[in-house]
Amino acid sequence: MNIKFYLSNGKKEKTIRACFIQNRNRQFKLQIPFKIEERYWDHKNQRAKTSMHGADIFNESLEIYKLELLKQIRLMGSSDYENWDNLKTNIKLFVKTGKNSLNKSDNLTICIDHFITERSNEYKHGTIRKYQILKTLIKHFEGVYSITLSTNNLDYKHVEKFRQYVLYDRNNRNDTAYRMIAAIKCVIRWLIKNGYKINPTALKVNQPVKSNMISSPYQKQKYKQ
Repeated sequence: MNIKFYLSNGKKEKTIRACFIQNRNRQFKLQIPFKIEERYWDHKNQRAKTSMHGADIFNESLEIYKLELLKQIRLMGSSDYENWDNLKTNIKLFVKTGKNSLNKSDNLTICIDHFITERSNEYKHGTIRKYQILKTLIKHFEGVYSITLSTNNLDYKHVEKFRQYVLYDRNNRNDTAYRMIAAIKCVIRWLIKNGYKINPTALKVNQPVKSNMISSPYQKQKYKQ
């Protein structure tokens, strides 16, 4: 997805329009909350000319807004991105209200990919590796119990069952299970902040201290969805 900026027709102080381009046949334009006099607009570079007072601040704000638009598109999930009408509706709502009104939904493993991409510049390699391990464990968990974790079905039951799987089924140490539960809760909080509606009970799961003297009553329990 590419975003280019153009000026609207008409008044002396013109509103900037963002053109969203997926390919030659998929494009649409929206007015965004930026105005500028045409004499100060650099059509080629799509930014304010340096001759305009406050051009640096204006251009920085415009670039931040563009990055936010691209972030919202990325966070919509694969299904909305492929559905052009849904994408347009969601972006129009975001430009108008600053919020996404669609009930976004995606598989948790895809959401973890989005999370890693979003945090890649601030997290060290070891931290990124932790979330990659989390994604791998979730895939194994889904295979064992024939379920796909998504933003629609995340709740206490599913996260607690994943905790039991990591701790008991895979016979991991307490600190390993603790790190994975902390990681999945961090992803869930990030998703909620970015407009996903997730059952808040998913954040209630805690990792107790593991006792080597007691076997888990859940190890051979068949998963019930």
